[in-house]
Amino acid sequence: VSSVLTAFLYMKFKEVKDKGINIEYNLHIDKLEKVIPFPDVVELVGNLLDNAVEATIKNQNKNIYFEVEERVNEVIFILSNPYEWVEGESFNKYMVDGKSTKGNGRGFGLTNINKIVERYHGFMQVLFDCDQEVKVVRFEIALQFKLERS
Repeated sequence: VSSVLTAFLYMKFKEVKDKGINIEYNLHIDKLEKVIPFPDVVELVGNLLDNAVEATIKNQNKNIYFEVEERVNEVIFILSNPYEWVEGESFNKYMVDGKSTKGNGRGFGLTNINKIVERYHGFMQVLFDCDQEVKVVRFEIALQFKLERS
């Protein structure tokens, strides 16, 4: 992993911790930057973590889980954070520019994430669950590796 990616992740994790939020992370990345350009990684991870922080900061449970795992032809991103979802809620409506749980004039983060998912012929699954009686939202994103860049 390059020092630039390591520095970016360290900075994002420090931002989370500085807001009084615990972050547990598990990173298994080796060739990520060779197959997915750094700006796309920054956009994806930055938006996921920023959204998680905004949701978690309002919650009594201050725990975020983040994982990145490379597989043979894809990379999997998993992010879980507390979120007070309601039965039957769907995130599909937030995949459109300007739609947000946070009010008008916001809501481009999930749209940008979705565009990256489409660019890499991947998929995104949003799951609502309870973890030790805490309501959580869990994003699972799989991106297909493009051909190696030199």
